[in-house]
Amino acid sequence: MIGVFDSGFGGLTILSAFLKKLPEYDYLYLGDSARTPYGSKSQEVIYTYTRQAVNFLFSKGCRVIVLACNTASTKALRKIQQEWLPVNYPDRRVLGVVIPLAESAVESTRYGRIGVIGTQATIESRVYEEELRKLRAELKIYGQACPLLVPLVEEGWVGKPESNMILKKYRHPYFGMHPLQLFGKRHRTDHGQKLPRIERPRNHLVQTSGLLKKAPGN
Repeated sequence: MIGVFDSGFGGLTILSAFLKKLPEYDYLYLGDSARTPYGSKSQEVIYTYTRQAVNFLFSKGCRVIVLACNTASTKALRKIQQEWLPVNYPDRRVLGVVIPLAESAVESTRYGRIGVIGTQATIESRVYEEELRKLRAELKIYGQACPLLVPLVEEGWVGKPESNMILKKYRHPYFGMHPLQLFGKRHRTDHGQKLPRIERPRNHLVQTSGLLKKAPGN
């Protein structure tokens, strides 16, 4: 069984992609909506919450867990993989979203310009920038923290005038100047449909389907 964890409901987009691509597996989804958002919390708190979620999913029989949360992937994954997993579940795996999404962005960019949107913790970690430059050193990378997007989506405010105003404020000055690749955390399909209010017509949004390249069985 494959477990999918997110700090809320956004990871359902990734679960949906897995169900379409790998229907032969059983899945268990855990969304920590009681403690979302993670992006404004300390690294130690993010690690603790993520470790608790991973332990819960393993206790339910999952053999592989995908951290569909960017913040958990950037702030907790490495410590879980290197320190906690070998001691507690050495025969199981925990995967993140950073490397698959970075690879998808690099493969699909036509202009060598990539924009990253995410929580404050994700942007401040600069993990995406590091991984992107490993793949292609000459990339121009622009990050924009959007801490209010998660609560807006989780509260069902997508499409309302107040939300659109906040999205407009978040738009990085560069996003409207040149075509670029834009990617980051996806929150349900309806949220993805509103992201063009941040991007421009010539920009392209990287889909979460890039995760499937790292999926079990591939």
